[in-house]
Amino acid sequence: MKTVHSNKCIVSLFHVAAVSLVFLNPCSKCLAADHHAAIAYSPSTGAYGYYYGNVSLSTAKVRALNRCKGKDARVVAWVRNGYVCLALGKDRGAYGWGYGPKKAIARSNALNACRKRTTGCYIAVMVCSGW
Repeated sequence: MKTVHSNKCIVSLFHVAAVSLVFLNPCSKCLAADHHAAIAYSPSTGAYGYYYGNVSLSTAKVRALNRCKGKDARVVAWVRNGYVCLALGKDRGAYGWGYGPKKAIARSNALNACRKRTTGCYIAVMVCSGW
C-alpha cells in the first residue's frame, strides 16, 4: 500500500494552526495595557456608579464618581485587571466591597465584608475591569 501526502492537507493544517495561534494568543500590546474599574457609592441615597476599561485608575475613579448621585458619594472600591463588587445590606448605608482575579473571589469578599456590618447582604453590582 502506498501513502500519498497531499500538499492541500499540509497547507490546510498550517492555516488552522496559524488561525488558532491568533485567537488563542492575544497580542502583546493588549496584554501590556492595564485596565481599571472603580465603584462609587452614596450611603445616604443608596446610589452607586461604576466605570471600567482601558483607562487610568484616576479616570476610572472620576467617571464612577460622576455616575453616582449623592452629596456623600465617594469611591469605595477599585481594581486593576480583575473584578470588583459592591454588596449592600438590610441597613441603609451599610455596604461591603471586594475585589479579585475571579468573579467568585470578588463576590465572596464583598459579601463577607458586608456581613460584618449588616444582614441581608446581596451583590448590587459586579464590574470587570475589561481586560
